[in-house]
Amino acid sequence: MSLIVGAPLLVAVAVAVKIDSRGPVLYRHRRVGVGGKPIDVFKFRTMRREACRGDRYGGETAEDEFTRLMADPDRAAEFATTYKLERDPRVTRVGNLLRKLSLDELPQLLNVVTGDLSLVGPRPITDDELSRYGEEIDSLLNIRPGVTGYWQINGRSRLSYEDRVRLDLSYISSWSAGLDLQILAKTVRVLLSRRGAV
Repeated sequence: MSLIVGAPLLVAVAVAVKIDSRGPVLYRHRRVGVGGKPIDVFKFRTMRREACRGDRYGGETAEDEFTRLMADPDRAAEFATTYKLERDPRVTRVGNLLRKLSLDELPQLLNVVTGDLSLVGPRPITDDELSRYGEEIDSLLNIRPGVTGYWQINGRSRLSYEDRVRLDLSYISSWSAGLDLQILAKTVRVLLSRRGAV
């Protein structure tokens, strides 16, 4: 139902991405799903294709550009803390707008349909992030990751990585259907306010 209602917006964003820069409209990023299963999470592409990491996108060119960015100590420290860069030169004009409005993650509804993601759950992480959860990693992998969750309604990109881990684990330990409904309601409010978006 959500896909049907949101179809006109999805099409409009897809057209904007295509017009703004060459390359595929969607970006697939490999994440870790429930049970440790690898999944591809969909997003609208917000970077220049040659800057998107992954063999099907920029490949070695993208890795070289990422390495150059990380040679800047301030950028490296920011990325280590948030896994994002607030002022990322790889992001396109339309991509910057999509990130600010959090529209880049709309295609994750496709992941919900395929069963790889839930609407609410812990953030889907990469293989590189598994060690950041320490002894709690099994608890994390027993829960299907979500499009939105606790940390998205409590600061989003302004949070440190440690705070994101803490909030994800807090969600897991206190899960209830009522909590999911609260998170969905607060997600709408946070998106409309655009607080903490990068």
